[in-house]
Amino acid sequence: MAEVLCAGDTQCLALAKHRLTAVNVRKMFAADRELFALMQDADLQRRMGELAKSIDPQRQLPALTVDAQVYDRIPEIAHVLRRHQISGREYAVTHAVAMVTAMTDVTLAHEAQHGGRKEVPPELMTQGLKFWRSMDSTLKAEAEAWKKMWGYDRDISR
Repeated sequence: MAEVLCAGDTQCLALAKHRLTAVNVRKMFAADRELFALMQDADLQRRMGELAKSIDPQRQLPALTVDAQVYDRIPEIAHVLRRHQISGREYAVTHAVAMVTAMTDVTLAHEAQHGGRKEVPPELMTQGLKFWRSMDSTLKAEAEAWKKMWGYDRDISR
């Protein structure tokens, strides 16, 4: 199904095929606890933008590819990622898939609460959502804190 929906879009395929696991999600959560504060710095944001433009001046590369290279080349970000043993690419893809999964979960829970729908339509029950809903309590607590930190705890339909 992903191949049909993505129709040759390599970034879309990378996201569709990426599997959330306890290992990659824990690494991403740990890195994000440090990166969140860094990412608020205007100078860092400027440097990231300049580096992204130098990597892809024509804006032809997939955004995840550029983001991954930026993460790996900005020393303070790369240092955090190395400390948590996650590459820029793995971080970027895991973060993107986790974000969409978290927001989908919140939205589906809201719909179930307000719309009376008890079951998730099968086409929406992705591997990521199955994983997200089956996380152990410790990882769920980390996920809740992560969602609040980034603002992913809001229903996307509002």
